[in-house]
Amino acid sequence: MLQATGEFRPWGRFDQLLNTQQGSKWSLIACCSHEYRCRAVFECINELDIFGPQLVFEIKDPLSVSTDEIERKTAENRAYVTSLGFEDQSISAHGLIDPFSGYERALREFLTKIGDQSLIIDITSLPKKIYFFLTKLLFGEFNQPRNVVFTYAEPNVYSDKPLAENPDPWEALPGFRISPRDEGNRKVVVGIGYEPLGLPDLVDSGRFDETQMNFLFPFPAQADRVARNWRFIRGIFPNPDSGRLSVKRVDGINVPEVYQALLGIGEHGEQGLILAPFGPKPVSLAMALYAAKYSQPCSQTGVYYTQPTYYNPDYSAGVREIDGRKALNAYCVKLNGHFVY
Repeated sequence: MLQATGEFRPWGRFDQLLNTQQGSKWSLIACCSHEYRCRAVFECINELDIFGPQLVFEIKDPLSVSTDEIERKTAENRAYVTSLGFEDQSISAHGLIDPFSGYERALREFLTKIGDQSLIIDITSLPKKIYFFLTKLLFGEFNQPRNVVFTYAEPNVYSDKPLAENPDPWEALPGFRISPRDEGNRKVVVGIGYEPLGLPDLVDSGRFDETQMNFLFPFPAQADRVARNWRFIRGIFPNPDSGRLSVKRVDGINVPEVYQALLGIGEHGEQGLILAPFGPKPVSLAMALYAAKYSQPCSQTGVYYTQPTYYNPDYSAGVREIDGRKALNAYCVKLNGHFVY
């Protein structure tokens, strides 16, 4: 089923997309976190018997009132993941606010190790700074993997409390900084999430006074999630009808659709963009793919974020199921040596 022609960009449920790969070796980069759904990719890989070398990040957040609970849940998930008995699995532990050089070294060593082996990248719990940088590496100096598939497990439910708090200042993700002198005439594209995480303060400071703002609104979605998304916009711009604001609806799990929307806004790289990945992980993945492709000086895409330093220990619960199967979405990015984005 791993075939594509033209601009067809396959995506769908993991077990259906990779059902012809049983018994083959697929390397994995993933993250073991306090969220139960981080287990999904390991379970599905085990069921299909397609496991090869694995690099598993474990990220420790700064100390907080929830540290004990987060560490307990993470330890339970780690115990489960390691109990599956994968032969070549490496746990790479880092602090959330550690220098990025440690993350970069682990990624480079692993990509060198696997060579042209097929690769799965699970972004379910993987921090944005890791998979954005990793995507750029795969589009550039580490283009050996023959097949690259990203995965994302949908939760059963999100907490109705704030999901993340205490954001760091607005800062470029590693590998995606642009010079201040190149920021002029760039449109800003914001993925709409649940927490604006410092964006209102940036707007109040005049940071985007002369900028065309484009919001990617995940829809369709459950009614409570739509309401939270609208609160996100109104928390930044109380009057969202401003002529500088454009709100575009996108399917929050359909990476090809979101990527196509970015191509329209950015005029296939002709119009400079600054991306702000605050929305659902698949929307952020589309942004990572766009930024990695349009990263040359003449059309370089900036990516900026306000990294939260506290995460709700009850961020999400369970894994959504469809017809009795886990909703682990898979997005083909590279097939038989050719990028489809």
